[in-house]
Amino acid sequence: MHPLRNGSQATARPAAKPLSGTPGWFTESGENNAPSYPGADWFNHAIAEFLNMLASAGIEFDATKDDHWARALGFFDEKIESHIESPTAHKLGAITREIRSGMESNPVSAEQSMDWHGVFVEEFRKPDDLYDSDVINRALDYIRNLPFTGTKLIFQPRRSYRFAHTCWLTNIHDCHIDLNGATMRRVNGVDTSSTLTTALTVAGGTTFTLAAVPANWRVGDAVTAFTDDTDLHTSQDPRLITDINGNNVTIAGPFSFKADSAGPGVAITTLPVGTRIAKAYQAFSSEPLLAAVNRRVFITNGKFDGNKFNQFNASWRFIPELYLQGNGGLIQDCHFYNMVSETIVGHGFDVVHNVFEDIGGSCYHLSVHDDAIAQSGFGFFTRNTCKRTNLATNAKVGHAEGLITFSWGAGNLIVSDNNCEDGSEGFLGAFSSSVGAMADRLLIASGNIVKRFPFIIAGVTPDVDGVNITGNVFDDCGANDNPENLGPYWLNRRASCNFSGNVLAGNTVAEQWSKSDKLLIGNDKFTGSARLSPTVPAHIKQGISGYNVAIPADIMTVLESDLNAFLAFLTPAGKVSGLAFHTPGGNSAGSALIAWGSTEKVLSLGSNESGGKTTIRAGGYNKKLTAQDDGVQIESMTDGGNQYFYLGDSEVNGTWRFRLTGGNLEFQKRVAGTYQTKSTISGA
Repeated sequence: MHPLRNGSQATARPAAKPLSGTPGWFTESGENNAPSYPGADWFNHAIAEFLNMLASAGIEFDATKDDHWARALGFFDEKIESHIESPTAHKLGAITREIRSGMESNPVSAEQSMDWHGVFVEEFRKPDDLYDSDVINRALDYIRNLPFTGTKLIFQPRRSYRFAHTCWLTNIHDCHIDLNGATMRRVNGVDTSSTLTTALTVAGGTTFTLAAVPANWRVGDAVTAFTDDTDLHTSQDPRLITDINGNNVTIAGPFSFKADSAGPGVAITTLPVGTRIAKAYQAFSSEPLLAAVNRRVFITNGKFDGNKFNQFNASWRFIPELYLQGNGGLIQDCHFYNMVSETIVGHGFDVVHNVFEDIGGSCYHLSVHDDAIAQSGFGFFTRNTCKRTNLATNAKVGHAEGLITFSWGAGNLIVSDNNCEDGSEGFLGAFSSSVGAMADRLLIASGNIVKRFPFIIAGVTPDVDGVNITGNVFDDCGANDNPENLGPYWLNRRASCNFSGNVLAGNTVAEQWSKSDKLLIGNDKFTGSARLSPTVPAHIKQGISGYNVAIPADIMTVLESDLNAFLAFLTPAGKVSGLAFHTPGGNSAGSALIAWGSTEKVLSLGSNESGGKTTIRAGGYNKKLTAQDDGVQIESMTDGGNQYFYLGDSEVNGTWRFRLTGGNLEFQKRVAGTYQTKSTISGA
């Protein structure tokens, strides 16, 4: 209220009259039917309040102007903003507390984070913010610059936060990001992309012209080029913007494409007019998979809306929702839905009790940067509900072979107690070599219910190590017995892996071998032998010609690829394999043996006890030949019988045979289909 200046004013403020009654409101008629009146004291108080406010803002009163309030509010707004952005912000504010002596104890659970310092996202909002990601990044910058760790970033409940930039978690530790019921929603692809107005030569092409540079593009943002929505036609590594000048954009290096992106063995060399250039960004991210991991960062209690129907590209390199490298991290009680591509990429985060629905790619894509493997933690994927995953298919995403996918240096993961249904790819993606740098090693999958997936695991290499898939229920998960690209076949052939004890329901088919099965069969197909058929699973009971024969646990029938049945042994060079029969108290080396020596190439059949015999029987199980200590008996050659000893094939001309008849030894030769007697030795 302006001071009075009409000639009736006093130069000094008069003394106030005594107050009467309790503070109240103006009325047109009081208890005595008289209207209220302000009086000089009331107006003088209003003038004094106004002048004191101007003095606090350092503004001099000017009776000719009407913007004093606007100028004062602008001063206080700027002062609050500078306070928020300073390292000492909120030391006396309501959202901070005294630094507790136990803050350096490194809490490791979301429950313990309840005692961490609260920071409210909405205290960092500015009137001119175009996107909520600017507000979040401002809050994260404040947390990053605090002289202590142990913070809880709290979102406004039920608010939808639109993000057009990555919310960076770089160098943030011991931080609980409590979405508090809020939703992180990716903006429409048209808001973060544009198209080329002139063709761009890929080799050396670092400056290009766009129809219009999106308002949210900034120097330092990463961009990707693509000619359609598939990974094959998407540039392989996002490039950082180094300069924006009108509609001309310069990037740090030229785009690169797969070797067959323009045809077999031919990479894209020119990006035509109309090629889309889009910002690559995530809801939350560490520096992409670099050595600096986030220690004990928790993301909980919210929703992530991928807004997939308004996006242009599904490549896993371009648009994962979370891109995190951590140790002791946690993603819990969140709902991920409508993802156009991958959901969580990285490692070192436990993914617990979340819901994944309508996911274009994988729910969890394991990948560890070379420099981060020593710092990165292990991971759990447990008690999640997953419905309708990999909807964009691996062909479009480029690297999403399963609900859980494994990439560089993956493994060290336990997948347990999840309920998963209706996947367009496998339950588990391909698990690569466990040998060499950045190998995939150590995976447990147990206690999961998996329904209606085309296969169980996309594949494993023959040298995979430390994979245990057991105790799951696989219902309608297809045929998993192809040795060329499906996992159980190879897992069964590795002594250090296990695929057994699973319930196979519906149309699910898969080999399941116990450890003893592997040792006895010796079926190491990866050594080079392709002898055994992969198409017939082993059974402890097997139906044979109407019989239901119980087969002992230490014996197993196997089939060759031509379906002939054999009991098979693999005999390493210089070794012997076979069957040994033992009698209690008998020879410790075996009472009888059937053995093959790979060096001598000799098959031995015989007894190993004093007085033992070896017989050959045929035709009603009658003895035909017996080998014993003092010689060989031919039991079938009784005098006068029609029993012969043949030298050759009995059905081939030129074969000789002999027999005992009437006490004589008779020799015959097969000539023109009949045997003719050639000589007889008299027994007289």
